[in-house]
Amino acid sequence: MTNISVPAELGRFKHRFIRFAKERYPVDRPSLIFIGCLVACWATTYYLMNVVANMASYRSSFIQHSERLPDLGFEVIPEIQELWLTDLFDVLMFAPTAIMATFINRRPNYILVKGLGSSLICNIMRICTVAVTSLPDSRAGCQFVTGDFWTTFRLHRCGDCMFSGHTTIFVLCTMVWVSHAPRNWIGIVCTFLIATVCIAGSLVVVANRAHYTMDILVAWYVSVSVWFTVSHFWDTQVVRRGWLRTINFPNPSLMNNGKVNHMVYAPSAQSSPDILPMSTYDLYESQYRPVELSPV
Repeated sequence: MTNISVPAELGRFKHRFIRFAKERYPVDRPSLIFIGCLVACWATTYYLMNVVANMASYRSSFIQHSERLPDLGFEVIPEIQELWLTDLFDVLMFAPTAIMATFINRRPNYILVKGLGSSLICNIMRICTVAVTSLPDSRAGCQFVTGDFWTTFRLHRCGDCMFSGHTTIFVLCTMVWVSHAPRNWIGIVCTFLIATVCIAGSLVVVANRAHYTMDILVAWYVSVSVWFTVSHFWDTQVVRRGWLRTINFPNPSLMNNGKVNHMVYAPSAQSSPDILPMSTYDLYESQYRPVELSPV
């Protein structure tokens, strides 16, 4: 029998993994610094959002004997007592989205930046709204935060109303699929399933009385608007200028001396003319071939 050296096998595996990572997720120093700063900013806003939610919980204790507001969603959707389902739907939405963006889509860093940027702005919006107006709690038996606002972490506290953070996660994950899922029947089916889970998760939040229906609707409005705003800004102000090119274009053939090639989209022979790319510069996900523009 041939003796297999474990350290040698581990070394070869490490070498193959590093080569795969460099080919799959190429990133230069400016792009790496930008992603690191973006992650740090997102983490800061997430922490501050938790602090402000604790403040909102404390303030809501002053009106804990107030009656719950009339809500049409509560009248239509039967009440359940399964709060763990709201967290389960977070996993059901985030896990397949992360897998698709990381291993299937050919621009994972591009999706990462758009997702983190959108989530960061939504966090800032929640920071500005969650403690401004104290509403009677939608669910009896919620937990009040009366201790240290800076170090207390709870998922289902009182006063955390406007707007739903769980629904924000649902919707942003759905928007990733809508914008970046594979342009084939598998991608269409998966996007439909993800959208179905998103709607079901929103209904579960209402059924658990974790939020008022208006909290869910506002989360939908904000998340969709922020996603398309961030996408438009990034494509027109960053991609067009050729900045952070390893994030936007991991394939160097799409660059011309560090700048984006001037291209238009024309239907290829294998694609349907009815299928348009979701983004003007989404060269990877579109089924259109780039055509060089003749100089005027």
